[in-house]
Amino acid sequence: MDIKDIFYILDIVNFMFEVDVGLPVTERILNLLKAFFMNYYYFYIPLIALIGLSIVMKSKTRKDVKRVNEKFDK
Repeated sequence: MDIKDIFYILDIVNFMFEVDVGLPVTERILNLLKAFFMNYYYFYIPLIALIGLSIVMKSKTRKDVKRVNEKFDK
């Protein structure tokens, strides 16, 4: 990279930077997601349990409503 030094020597200074790209972007994103889920597991376990419980409760109430409707239809 060439940078013009306007403060000290009024000349162009040449810098060379090494850029190391070790992993593809998708692997880096997946690693970040894995780390996020592993670090915050205490939040996701209760959340998954609540979602499962609500699904079970909804299916149970739908069965009860279906039974009541069948009694009234007869």
